[in-house]
Amino acid sequence: MGQAYLGHSRGGRLVAVKVVRAEYAADPEFCRRFAREVAAARRVGGFYAAHVVDADTDADPPWPASAYVPGPSLEAAVRRARAAPG
Repeated sequence: MGQAYLGHSRGGRLVAVKVVRAEYAADPEFCRRFAREVAAARRVGGFYAAHVVDADTDADPPWPASAYVPGPSLEAAVRRARAAPG
């Protein structure tokens, strides 16, 4: 869907900023779904979801920023899961 970047909020907190790729940003249906998903993510809270700090679904390109949760990359997690006995 796009690139993720590590950034800082105005208050200095680490955030994950996800920038939508141009080909998706040019698709009106994708943009409608993306805006709904960001709105839903703003309403979710709790232990298992990163808080949405800010977003601009009308920007070019659209982006959301969520609280940064340190952990392994997806690639590393998949590699570790494949290596696990079971």
